[in-house]
Amino acid sequence: MADELLITLVEGRPVLWDKTLDIYKDKRLTYEAWREIFTILNKDFDEMTNVKKNEYELQRRGFCSLVGRKPLNAMDEIEDVIIVSLLCEEEERLLQLRKKPRLWIHDIPKSRYEEGEYHVLLPRLKRDSKIFHTYFRMSLHKFNELVQIMQPYIKREDTLFRKAIGVEEKLMVTMRYLATGDSFKTIAESFRLGYTTVQEIIHTTCPALWEVLSKMVMPIPDEEKWKKIEKEFNEKWNYPNCIGALDGKHVEILSPPKSGSLYFNYKKFFSIVLLALVDANYKFIYVNVGDLGKNSDAGIYSRSGLAKRLEKNTLNIPGPKEIPGTKEKLPHVIVGDEAFPLKPYLMRPYPGTQLDDESKKPNAVLSRTIHIMFIL
Repeated sequence: MADELLITLVEGRPVLWDKTLDIYKDKRLTYEAWREIFTILNKDFDEMTNVKKNEYELQRRGFCSLVGRKPLNAMDEIEDVIIVSLLCEEEERLLQLRKKPRLWIHDIPKSRYEEGEYHVLLPRLKRDSKIFHTYFRMSLHKFNELVQIMQPYIKREDTLFRKAIGVEEKLMVTMRYLATGDSFKTIAESFRLGYTTVQEIIHTTCPALWEVLSKMVMPIPDEEKWKKIEKEFNEKWNYPNCIGALDGKHVEILSPPKSGSLYFNYKKFFSIVLLALVDANYKFIYVNVGDLGKNSDAGIYSRSGLAKRLEKNTLNIPGPKEIPGTKEKLPHVIVGDEAFPLKPYLMRPYPGTQLDDESKKPNAVLSRTIHIMFIL
């Protein structure tokens, strides 16, 4: 671009530099003047791409920035305009060189189909049911059944830009996370997925699993189911009229940022609490998970939905039943340790250590029954 020609063109259009003119602030005339200059400098200006036009836009910005700082009464100042505009152009060019192009996808996830665990390892795991169970902590049959169940809830459609991650791969990522507790970063690298992709998969799949499966595998028992549970407790643990063992379990975690001592428990580590009611075969009937580690079992229980429904008697629990060997009818109960309150529906051991024989015997039976929870 010839500097002399540009100076001459600007000099011939006072609307661009003479602030004494009434038409100086007329945007339409200013636009037309610059368009004429650019067209003279390059006859193909109107057909140029926006990127190319930006080069000329830098010339205009440089001129306008100088005019904004001081008046241009003398034509020799137009040379300053040219210098400023050229400096702006050079600065913009260097800035573009320093900018790194943003990647739509990193090179590592690009190899997902050739190196990712789902595409490489899963087909091999399916050929050995024992190793599959070790890897996922569930059988191949259950995994395939889970894929079919979750299909309507976590499936996403392909778009024009990318292919959606399949249901089976999402479940493999989630099951691996739940089975090992590995970090999102580790799982992302092994599956050749992005970190945020793994994060989103787990944060959306886990709630969907709970929403769907909790109603299937842990429904509220009906009266017949309670009777079956009571029978099993009597046969396996010699405790009649018992319909569940209740206890809390601390699940160790890393202390969340800025949480202070909220998760620090009496056992001197950070945790969240799992409060669970189980049957005679160690199977969950009810769970409440996620309470702060500092909270007591009794406090968590008193705020739980289980306590409220037991108090209101809305859990379909059968009425009082005769104790074997007697004609006395007693209510069905759940059993817990000394942390829980004594209720008509909740039995706990006699407190203290200085107990007589009449108190020690029921305590021994209760302790044996509550032992179910400690096996978990």
